[in-house]
Amino acid sequence: MEMTRVITGGDPRPDLVWVGNGGWVACDSLAGHSDPHRVVAYLECKDQIVYVLWVHGRAGVDEYPSLREALAAIAEGMRVRREGRAVETAPVAVAAA
Repeated sequence: MEMTRVITGGDPRPDLVWVGNGGWVACDSLAGHSDPHRVVAYLECKDQIVYVLWVHGRAGVDEYPSLREALAAIAEGMRVRREGRAVETAPVAVAAA
């Protein structure tokens, strides 16, 4: 499969993998290839609407009027998810007795 880097105007930027017939898979560009959280969403461009089926971070399908807006939403979702992971893995201070 061919990876296509898409510039969204801010970090993080998703990688897009074309799966044919107007369909793309958006992948977290910083996740490893074996990371199960690498795939973020499935995009389908149809009838001048971009449908985004979220795989991680959100539920359901969202509609966007342009690919640019869809990619911006995906990039924002990736940013929020990364910040959430950083909070989950941050060390917790324990008061000395």
